[in-house]
Amino acid sequence: MARDTDGRQYAHGGGPCLDAAASGSVLPVPDLGVQDRWPEWAEQGRKAGLGSSVSIGQPIQEAVVRSARRSVWRMNAHRPASAA
Repeated sequence: MARDTDGRQYAHGGGPCLDAAASGSVLPVPDLGVQDRWPEWAEQGRKAGLGSSVSIGQPIQEAVVRSARRSVWRMNAHRPASAA
C-alpha cells in the first residue's frame, strides 16, 4: 500500500511525502476524508482504507532528500493525547 501511494505522488508530482521532503517540514493529514491539498493521493489512500497520515521531511547532509510517513487506518491518529 505505501508503495502504491508513494507511486501516486511521483506520478502527480506532489503529495505529503514529496512536499515534506522538499520543505523539511512535518505535514500531518489527520483525516484523508476532508483534506483537499492532494486530492488524488487522498482518494487513493481512502480507497486503500487509510484514515490519516503524517509525513516528516528528513534532512541529510544539509539537503532534504527523503521523508518518512506513518499511515494509519483511523482518523486523527497522530494527534497528541492532550488534543484528543
